[in-house]
Amino acid sequence: MTTTEQLPLRIHALRQLNPVLSCVLKSPWHGLASKRLLALRHRGRKTGKSYTIPLAYVSYEGQTYCVTRNTQWWQNAVSAPSVTIWLRGRQLDVVAERVPSTDAETRAVFEKFLAENPGTAQLVYRVRVDPAGKPDVADLEREIHHSNLVRFKGLA
Repeated sequence: MTTTEQLPLRIHALRQLNPVLSCVLKSPWHGLASKRLLALRHRGRKTGKSYTIPLAYVSYEGQTYCVTRNTQWWQNAVSAPSVTIWLRGRQLDVVAERVPSTDAETRAVFEKFLAENPGTAQLVYRVRVDPAGKPDVADLEREIHHSNLVRFKGLA
């Protein structure tokens, strides 16, 4: 099964809006979407082509994180010396780092990400979230080990 086959049809439909969302996130009108989304520009490792995509993010202890399971952007981002993100209207050159699933921060960040993005939690990650926003423990553990947590750090 390929990556595109694993994603729900709704995600494929939403991806058609990526160019529009990316433009909004990089514009003075970013406030329409930037509470939960950032825009990431990275280069393909094999093609060298520049891609800009919107991603759901979460802030945790002063750091910015994105989570992905079925997409390949993170491999391009972490292999690059730097990438550019547009975060709440600010353009930032950052370094993308994959955080191992065994790191202490991973569980807390992933749990916060799912609580702040309950639609994504259920649709993409199949993590049930209770009315209080708390993810199901078994679902959370499964996804921590099947997903990739990426931290964006500012360049020194």
